[in-house]
Amino acid sequence: MAVNPSLQGALHPIVSNVGATPPPKATPKPVVKKPTSTKKPAPKKKSPPKKQSATDKYLAGDTTYQQQLADFNRTKADYNANYTRQAGIVNRDYAESQRALNRQGAQDRLDQQDDFAGRGILHSGVFAKALGNYNTEFNARMKALTTGKTDQLGDLASQQKSFLAQLQTEMNNARQDAIRRRAAKLGI
Repeated sequence: MAVNPSLQGALHPIVSNVGATPPPKATPKPVVKKPTSTKKPAPKKKSPPKKQSATDKYLAGDTTYQQQLADFNRTKADYNANYTRQAGIVNRDYAESQRALNRQGAQDRLDQQDDFAGRGILHSGVFAKALGNYNTEFNARMKALTTGKTDQLGDLASQQKSFLAQLQTEMNNARQDAIRRRAAKLGI
């Protein structure tokens, strides 16, 4: 091949990359996060302890009121323990019922499959429709079971809220009675 002498210095030689190793990739520089602030937040100042009012001092020394408070707290603790126990029973009963329903559902579907297979119509629309109907009924029973659990837990929570509100009212009344006793002693 003849090369034009005027272009001879301007042409780049043809180089083949076959068998050559690729050039190494540049490694990215690690990203260094700059601290946003070197200042430490100022420690929170503790507010001075709240001075106990004369009424609170009297109530702390009123044995009748303190006994009532102890009784109220014991009643509240007993109620909360009973609530927790009852909620646990509802959850346990639900889990047992759900397991039993799932076992029964699996057995019913297997029996249905065996019945249709014995009649030679396992791969028919009739079997598909019967299975679909069973699944709809099964899902309705499962939903009813879940709804029952939710309702029971809701009733328990409502009873607890009502009880605690009543207990708070009684605690407030006991406080007012103690203050009245104090006022009567002072002749106010």
